[in-house]
Amino acid sequence: MNTESLFEKCKRLTEENRELKTDRIISRKKISNQRLEIESLQRELEIKNFDVSCIPPIQITPQVTEWLLEYGMPWEVFYCDKCKSWFTELDTLFPWGIDNSGCQCDKHEDF
Repeated sequence: MNTESLFEKCKRLTEENRELKTDRIISRKKISNQRLEIESLQRELEIKNFDVSCIPPIQITPQVTEWLLEYGMPWEVFYCDKCKSWFTELDTLFPWGIDNSGCQCDKHEDF
């Protein structure tokens, strides 16, 4: 009886191992395809002479998206180079002033 359960356990583990190998192969193919797609898109950007600096370094927040549409200004206006984050609030004088706009720097200064 013990040998039978060991045999079943070995059989189950062998099947799980086969499934994991298959999953790994599929994952590697997906990663390879994604790398090829990235390279293709990069070449396309180079061909079009696209200025990569136009792409924000981090995900744009919904609030910043709203400001981009509302004020019609580039994303750099709403990005703090010091703490590498988006402003969370705008100066009361915005768009004529931006010195008192809030970002992650303010939170770090409080501590």
